[in-house]
Amino acid sequence: MYAIRAWLEAVKRSGLADFRFHDLRHTWASWHRQAGTSCDELKDLGGWKSRVMVDRYAKFATENLAVAASRIEAGQGENGGNVLRFPYGEERKEKQLSG
Repeated sequence: MYAIRAWLEAVKRSGLADFRFHDLRHTWASWHRQAGTSCDELKDLGGWKSRVMVDRYAKFATENLAVAASRIEAGQGENGGNVLRFPYGEERKEKQLSG
């Protein structure tokens, strides 16, 4: 019981509203994913039975998604940079005018 009282008192002193001890499990799992821990490793570490549950708990920060999305823009895909590029912006206007 002391642990529960200590937790509730710490949450109260922190000023956090509606914060549960279980929320720390989500944070822990997300930090692992963002640090590069694989889904299967995290599944075993967290004791989940399926990767679906890992996905419910572990979220990537949007910065990680921006890096992933930029790979194709930079032409650094797994295919060695053979990325099909579509004209946009000024290139598109010029092509429409000359075409």
